[in-house]
Amino acid sequence: MFTGVQWNIAGVTEVNNDTIDRRSVLGQSLAFAAAIALAKDLMRPGQALAQAAPAGGVASAPSFSAETVKGIAKTLAETDYVKPSIALPEPFNKLGYDQYRDIRFRADQAIWHGEKIDFELQLFPMGWLYEMPVEMWLVDGGEARQLVADGKLFALGPLVGKGPDAAPFGFS
Repeated sequence: MFTGVQWNIAGVTEVNNDTIDRRSVLGQSLAFAAAIALAKDLMRPGQALAQAAPAGGVASAPSFSAETVKGIAKTLAETDYVKPSIALPEPFNKLGYDQYRDIRFRADQAIWHGEKIDFELQLFPMGWLYEMPVEMWLVDGGEARQLVADGKLFALGPLVGKGPDAAPFGFS
């Protein structure tokens, strides 16, 4: 049994001893990752959350806490929204339905794969109808790490063909 902790922008709001279900863990993890992703480029100089990530790996960042989330939220609230985008190279900028479905997340690379927690996370690539990139971050032990979408996380099927090692270039 896990101890449940609920977060909001102001920090911890509730702690209880109920069992945490899969849906709440994933929902809160994804919401947390989305807040980090949106704020990456908006942080003050010298406080950048991300460093350049190696291909197929993760980028490490400084210590991460509830105060980090408060700072990100404050910065976002004071800044105009800018839709993120990535210029995808061919053939990823013109994928059809069947080609998009032929890009698969490698099951052995799933987030929390083999962690014995009864679930894991597999992500979707950019392409077809999904043109807005989403940065994915994992927070573990107070350290935020950015996931990099590349050929090590995704398998390209025959309808897509051989792409560069950096393909598919982003998560959707």
